[in-house]
Amino acid sequence: MQLRIAKIGRVAYPELTAMAAVYEGRLKPFGKVEALDFKDEDAFLRFAGKLLPGTRVVMMDERGKCHRSTELAERLRAWTDDPAIKQVLFVIGGPLGLGEEVKALAQETWSLSPATFTSDFAWVLCWEQLYRAFTILKGTGYHHD
Repeated sequence: MQLRIAKIGRVAYPELTAMAAVYEGRLKPFGKVEALDFKDEDAFLRFAGKLLPGTRVVMMDERGKCHRSTELAERLRAWTDDPAIKQVLFVIGGPLGLGEEVKALAQETWSLSPATFTSDFAWVLCWEQLYRAFTILKGTGYHHD
C-alpha cells in the first residue's frame, strides 16, 4: 500500500517543510510514501480526477473523527490488510480549509484535534501521526502509551 500526503496551498514557513521532510524520511522504511503539493484546489481536483481505483481518500478537517494514535495504527493495519486498497491519500487544505467539491471525494474525514491548527501545522502533524502509527505497528518504542 502506498501513502500519499497532499497539501493544498503553499507552506508559509520553510522550517515546517523541513520538519515534514524528516518524518517523510522516517516513514520510507515502512513502505511507499509520497508528498504531494498543489498550488490550489483546482490543481488538486485535476489530479484527483486521475486517481486509480483502490484509492482511499482521507480528508483532514477539525470536524472529522478524532483518533487516538493507537486507533490510527489499527486503521492503517486494516487498510494495509485490505487487498482492495492500493493507496491512501491524506488531504490537507489551505488556510481556509477544504472546499465542498474536494470534501466530496473523501471516504472518511479525520481530525487531528478538536482545536484548530493552521493548515501548515496540520500537515506536519499528519506526517508525525502517520509515522507514530507505523512505529506502533512495528513496536519500535517511539510511542509511549
